[in-house]
Amino acid sequence: MRKLLTSLFFILIITSGCSSPHIVHNDDNKELSLVMDGKSVAQGEGDLLYSNLINLIHIKVYQNVYKMSFGRILSVEEAYADTGYVFDNSIEMLVHYIFDAYYTKQVDRIGNIFCYQLEAKKDGKKLYLFVENQNKKLLKFVYGFDKQEFDSLIVLMKTGNKDIVHNLKQSSIHKEPKFYLKSTWSHKQIVFSELVKRVGRGPKLQ
Repeated sequence: MRKLLTSLFFILIITSGCSSPHIVHNDDNKELSLVMDGKSVAQGEGDLLYSNLINLIHIKVYQNVYKMSFGRILSVEEAYADTGYVFDNSIEMLVHYIFDAYYTKQVDRIGNIFCYQLEAKKDGKKLYLFVENQNKKLLKFVYGFDKQEFDSLIVLMKTGNKDIVHNLKQSSIHKEPKFYLKSTWSHKQIVFSELVKRVGRGPKLQ
């Protein structure tokens, strides 16, 4: 069964008076919300298929894969820079390195949310990705949509017009849920691609 995209799943703690769209992910009730002008414009819930924590040099990455109530498989990754560090480079270059892409194209930007299309070397497939940047200290990634859904969500964020949203499609289920995680985090990547930099008196990058 397919449901409207407006029953999507993004999760956010609604910040009073915040006009910029933002993503908030709630582990407890497995919800995700897309918030604009203090109001949720898209949300939904799903079953957790896979969860993982990656501890890297001055970065922690929380990874979750959900099967949403409407059948779509979505991946959510939250990357935190340690105290005394921030993510370096532009958001586009960070996405390029983190997803080991052949190419990366910024399609749009709505406040702190960046919208990217890329082709990953991992499987050669196109990936449509939303990235929220919180002062280069926290990056949130949500992906798993096809192009039509991706474009519709961008319009939804920009206009709030839910009538333009197309139906979401069901995903085929892979026997290994971590298959849906397309990032390529590694210690080597952090050092050679300079994903983070020290600020203030943070410990030196080893």
